[in-house]
Amino acid sequence: MLVSYRWICEIAGFSPKPEELGDRLTFSGLEVDELESVGNGFDNIVVGVIKSREPHPTAKKLQCVTVDSGSGVVSVVCGAPNCPGPDSRVVLARVGASVGEITIEPREIAGVPSEGMLCSEMELDIGPDQEGIMILDGETEAAAGTPIADALDLQDWIYSIGITPNRPDALSHRGIAREMALLYCKPFDPQVPEAAPEGGDPVGGLIKVDLVDPEGCPRYAAVVITGVKVGTSPFSLRYRLHNLGVRPISNLVDVTNLILLEYGQPLHAFDLDRVADARIVVRRASDGETMKTLDELERTFTGDDLLICDGERPVAVAGVMGGLDTGITQETKNLLIECAYFNPSMIRRTSKRLKLASESSYRFERGIDPNMAGDVLRSTAGLMCGLAGGTKAPGLVDCYPVPIERKRVALRPGRYESIMGYPVEAQEMRRILEGLGAVVTGTDDEISVLVPTNRPDIEREIDLVEEVARVVGLDKIPSLLPRIQSCIPDREEYEAAMRVRQIMVSLGLEESISHSFVPEEMLVGMGLGDRVIKIANPLNSKRAAMRTTLLAGLIENLKRATTRYVGMVRQFEVGRTFHDESGELPLEVLRVAAVMSGSRDSWIGEDHGSLDFYDAKGIAGAFVKELTGVDPAFEPVKDLDYMHPNRALRVFLDGEDVGVVGEVHPKILTDQKLGRGAVGFEMDAMKLWGMRRRSAASPLHEFPPMVRDVAFLVEESRDAAPIEDALRVACAPLATSVSLFDVYRGKGIEDGKKSLAFSVLYRSREKTLTDEEVDAIHRAAIDQVKTEFGVLTR
Repeated sequence: MLVSYRWICEIAGFSPKPEELGDRLTFSGLEVDELESVGNGFDNIVVGVIKSREPHPTAKKLQCVTVDSGSGVVSVVCGAPNCPGPDSRVVLARVGASVGEITIEPREIAGVPSEGMLCSEMELDIGPDQEGIMILDGETEAAAGTPIADALDLQDWIYSIGITPNRPDALSHRGIAREMALLYCKPFDPQVPEAAPEGGDPVGGLIKVDLVDPEGCPRYAAVVITGVKVGTSPFSLRYRLHNLGVRPISNLVDVTNLILLEYGQPLHAFDLDRVADARIVVRRASDGETMKTLDELERTFTGDDLLICDGERPVAVAGVMGGLDTGITQETKNLLIECAYFNPSMIRRTSKRLKLASESSYRFERGIDPNMAGDVLRSTAGLMCGLAGGTKAPGLVDCYPVPIERKRVALRPGRYESIMGYPVEAQEMRRILEGLGAVVTGTDDEISVLVPTNRPDIEREIDLVEEVARVVGLDKIPSLLPRIQSCIPDREEYEAAMRVRQIMVSLGLEESISHSFVPEEMLVGMGLGDRVIKIANPLNSKRAAMRTTLLAGLIENLKRATTRYVGMVRQFEVGRTFHDESGELPLEVLRVAAVMSGSRDSWIGEDHGSLDFYDAKGIAGAFVKELTGVDPAFEPVKDLDYMHPNRALRVFLDGEDVGVVGEVHPKILTDQKLGRGAVGFEMDAMKLWGMRRRSAASPLHEFPPMVRDVAFLVEESRDAAPIEDALRVACAPLATSVSLFDVYRGKGIEDGKKSLAFSVLYRSREKTLTDEEVDAIHRAAIDQVKTEFGVLTR
């Protein structure tokens, strides 16, 4: 909003420095975006007094004028149609002056010398009039040669202030002036405007108002002025409107715009003689009803729109724009001035639906003061009668069936200090709140505030806290770091999570962070729907349950990556899962999980196939080994709804169940519309952390190892892990490593069988082993395994 510095100073009664006032307004919450000085740059532009005027000898449309410039008489050739005669005051740009982008120089026009230029308002950017030169008769008595900026008192500062939607009180010069007085600890006591002369019939005999819809229009007030004369407003009024971005039109319309800018109260002036039956009806529109507005466009309404009608037809869109049929014209003699309060929500809907925004709708949408109609109409009538003549009809039409009362809100100074971090004396709070127009009572422990109706944004104690804080100054809030609790409540858990992350990254996985809230149906589909913790007020239906597994979020991430054509996914997450143990709070467990999909890494560009169950088992085993220092054991598991029944293992460490590893169940992949397989694992990170072994350095081996391989022919259903464990025991103590390196099915192997090939590494710390010693131990171990499992060697 544009605000005139001079105008608010006139209202407030004192004049601080413009820049200082701008800073104070900004720190009080009314942000000044720009401050512009106007009325400058008029060097060598002065009041001129015409001495003579003669027709141009060769050009019929030109006049030869001699003008007293204050420092001598100069000749000027003028082409304006309204060039006045002798003794008239005009605006003269002397030689050397800059008018727009033109520098005035002596020149000949059609053979006649010209030593200056007579200027219009638009050429000087002090008004929109470009129909002729500016004639100062009646505007100033300044002598010839007086700088025009002084003669017309052009100097001003214009603020551009960003008014937040919750501050409708600041959408007026009186509102800003009140704020200014409050910030400078001055009383706010603006002058009472001069009342209009009254006479003739009472207003009740000239106009009738039917308030059919008090919900849409809680208050409708009006006055009647008779015998007015439409004309041009004085330059001072036109100049003020021009600087504030409003186009001057006529004295009557200009007054309504000036009052809107001063009070923030939109008005509408009707030509009373064109109001049918001298009657105003405030009602809802009928569906399909039409009216032509002042912009000469036909508008069609619905039953949700509020209209101002006369005895026959609509004459205005309530709170938005007037109608063309009853607008002010040059023939207008009698006026009906409307001053109303409309329902903000209704005005907002109508304005948006019609795509018709105006200065009036902008203010009505935010909520004006419903109780200032009397003051506004008194000031409006006084100004109009002063500028256009006429007489105000005695009285005031005021339909206000249910007056809007002030709200009472309590403020505790102690509460203010606890919120803002610094105290303010109760007496200072009273001064601030009274400066806002509130009635303040109560004690120093609890202040009772009767909030003025021009502040619909103040409804709760916190709103009063904000008001006091912004007036004291938002820059006064102490810049102290707040006291906070450590965001790491469990140091051991933090260290465990950091170590787990290091290991997972070293294994080639990338960390992912998922939502703790997951779709409940996904948990149900994974067979984890029992004792799910549901969110009482979820963000949306897809985040309605707390996760009981990290795999749910990782599978969602895999789906997102797949739809974006990410070919290779290796992600892990370290986080808490939440379990209902029927306690006051859910049980939180720190877990680690991984999901992998896509092709294996290849350094030379060859196709090494897709990741499978064995890759997941290998990474899971390497992770456990690195974290705890112990190789895990694996046992088949078939009862997990989210893992493939034939490709899933339980992970054990020292006989304790610490997690699962396997291939994601095809049904889960189908439900998530994933067109490729995925493998993964999930483990209890804190349980593993508690099972770590103390690491100790081992001396380097001095003697070489010897390797022997063996392949067992077993049933297809037999697992490799028990055979591997038995072989490790049978080869002890010289076998330092036993590992499965091949599973073969195919040519040479009968149906229902498979070949499991193991590699055994033998080594002694005391001597170099001979082939005979190793072969004997190896044969004995093989025989023991064959006997124990009833298998054959290949």
